[in-house]
Parts: sequence; structure tokens; C-alpha cells
Amino acid sequence: RKRVDVLLEAVAGVMKARKDIHVIILGHGDMMNDLRDMAADLKIQNYVSFRGMVSNILDYLHITDIFVFTSEIEGMPNSLLEAMACGLPVIATRIGGVVDIIKDSENGIIVTPGNAEELKEAILMLIENTGFAETIAENAYKKIKENYYIGSVADKYIQLYQRVLDEVGL
Repeated sequence: RKRVDVLLEAVAGVMKARKDIHVIILGHGDMMNDLRDMAADLKIQNYVSFRGMVSNILDYLHITDIFVFTSEIEGMPNSLLEAMACGLPVIATRIGGVVDIIKDSENGIIVTPGNAEELKEAILMLIENTGFAETIAENAYKKIKENYYIGSVADKYIQLYQRVLDEVGL
């Protein structure tokens, strides 16, 4: 359901235009060996690192230029929120809570789940248009800061409670 295979296909397409990228894949699952084999079959194994489970996700986010989220099924993905909070330009699939967070081409890029060609084009767009990528990253950070940081959320709850108290006359 994470569809890392789609990411690998997209990266193989990106590699036809550019060789100056490196993909870091975090996490572990039953498909790890198949994905390594796929990277080798696509001849991109030298441009892809499989790091498995890591406890220091922020270390990786801070050295990343683009965050790509390819899942087909997800609710509100914390990894996407974390990447946006780190000020990264993000590409994510049009699923679940993603469409509640990202407005396409404003604070991220939305792609069709399972569409490697569309994902490849989105990756190339961010790589080749650094000004656009920076704008998306800034807007992503603002969206998280305004809507998901604890201070913002707490203020909204206080305002809600105050309205309820006012309505009941307390």
C-alpha cells in the first residue's frame, strides 16, 4: 500500500533526464528484497538507498530536498506533516487526509496514486524549478504552523470552548 514500486519506476524515468539525484527510502516491510531487486532491474540501485527502520527521521528530513509520499491508502499521514513542518516541498498521492492538507501546486503537488509517469513529472518539476519548489515549501510550512502546531490547535480549542460557554450563558 505504500507503493514504493511506483516511486522506483518514477525515479528510473527521472534518471533518463538527470543523474544528480539520490533517493533514500526509510522503513521496512515484506517487500524490501523485491524493491531492492526492482531497483537493480531498473538499473537505479546506485541512486537508491534502503535504510530500513530508523529512529532519527528528522535527521533524514533535514538532508532531503524533496519529500515524496506514494501511499495508496492512508488517513492523516504523520510523515507528510513532519516533512511539511521541516519546510520541504512535498509530492503526495490524492488520497484520504492528504487532500485535506495539500492544495495542489500551492503547498505541495498532488499526483494520482499508482501513476509513475505523473510522479516522475512532479519530481522533475520540483528539481528543475527551484523557485517553485521553495514557494511550495514555504507554503507547506505555513500551513502546518497555522493549522497543526500545538499552539495553533490549542488556541482554536480555547476559541471553540469560549463560543460554547457564551452560547449557554456562562
